[in-house]
Amino acid sequence: MRRRGIQRFALSFALAAIMALVFAGVAFSGTAKKASASFGVGAKGTVVFYQRAATNGAAAALVPEFNASHPGLKVVVVQTSPNDDTSTLATAIRAGHPPDLVGLNDIDVPEFTSENALLNLSKYIKALPNLKYLSHGHLALGFYKGGEYAVPYLADLSVLWYNKTLFAKAGLNGPPTSYAAMVSDANAVQKLGGGVSGISFAGGCQGCLGFVMEPDLWADKNYMITGAIPKQKINITGNSDLTALLQAYQTMWKNGDAPTNDQTDNGATWGDDFASGNIGLYPGPYGKYPAFVASGNIKEFGIAPLPGMNGNASTFDGGDDFVIPKGAKNASGAWEFVKWMLQPQVQVQYPGFGYTPVLTNILTPSFKKDNPYDAVALKALATGYAPTTLIYDQAYNEPNSPWFTMFTDAVYNNNISGGEAAAQSGFEQLLKSTNSGT
Repeated sequence: MRRRGIQRFALSFALAAIMALVFAGVAFSGTAKKASASFGVGAKGTVVFYQRAATNGAAAALVPEFNASHPGLKVVVVQTSPNDDTSTLATAIRAGHPPDLVGLNDIDVPEFTSENALLNLSKYIKALPNLKYLSHGHLALGFYKGGEYAVPYLADLSVLWYNKTLFAKAGLNGPPTSYAAMVSDANAVQKLGGGVSGISFAGGCQGCLGFVMEPDLWADKNYMITGAIPKQKINITGNSDLTALLQAYQTMWKNGDAPTNDQTDNGATWGDDFASGNIGLYPGPYGKYPAFVASGNIKEFGIAPLPGMNGNASTFDGGDDFVIPKGAKNASGAWEFVKWMLQPQVQVQYPGFGYTPVLTNILTPSFKKDNPYDAVALKALATGYAPTTLIYDQAYNEPNSPWFTMFTDAVYNNNISGGEAAAQSGFEQLLKSTNSGT
């Protein structure tokens, strides 16, 4: 989710319009050939795979490996641009020429399931040998009206990075495990002086803030959007955990624990200041790991899950899901590739591409030894979550989204109660259209 979020904030209303036009009047009666016991076994031909440019690392390395080991079946990658991946897919479906497989930003899956545009994979998902170990958050985004339409592809998770050297200088032992500890630890590091800041966050990046703050709430099973599509509710006013989280960020900002340019950081340079070694805490993506290695400071950095109020932790199940559009010409070949990608021996290669595997059972002693940083992210995946809703982009990623307006009012304008009230109303307006089916 995060990699798309920092590039496409202003596109979600346009996307909604495109989706409406593309799917209007389309009855998705053309489906893949009726599945049988041989579905996904010994397939032949070509599989056209739409792969987002933003998450192309795994496909670039692994598709050639699959093709070399599967004579007669070839996966051909079509890379879609970060700004047009969903509209490109929707247009291909409308034209009657859908790809066979898509690596879809997981937060976008509900848009397509709600339009009846994807193949129901329920029976095949249930037969997967490692089903109970697959990322629950990714899977949940593919549930719709009793069917299962998506499986996890790759995880792009939010974590809490911290500078072990600065923590030691400030007399701190280990990362914070609560909101209150984040505040006190950030302030302790800030007091070191010498150009050091206690925490850094992309305060002008709507998607970044949702990516790293919502898991703090999910850690204690506190969900702002509740209920199933299309009858969802919003839980903001009266949400004491949310108020405490906003208060924590407000306090850190008022204390001067964050760089002043955080307020306008739109995500383009997110994490660069932490990489320099002058920041104590950095709530951000695990995917920054390769950049942190390149900085030469990785030995100074520690990693932890994002904390809740009192010791629990969670992560945003960002990343991509595999989906097969209705009308796919080689759905069987697509599923064969999916099953291959979900094998543990393939999944263990993911950290090398900057991603976290979607199978929790590969968290073995050898994996931890070889991938100590990614092991922390993978462990957090077991308690991770992602909101299943049709309003995510409008509610969180838009410049004037109710989520971002609430953050701005609470943190920069010292108006938590007013920000929460406005956000409650804003979310309700967005949900009204989807709840009514319009």
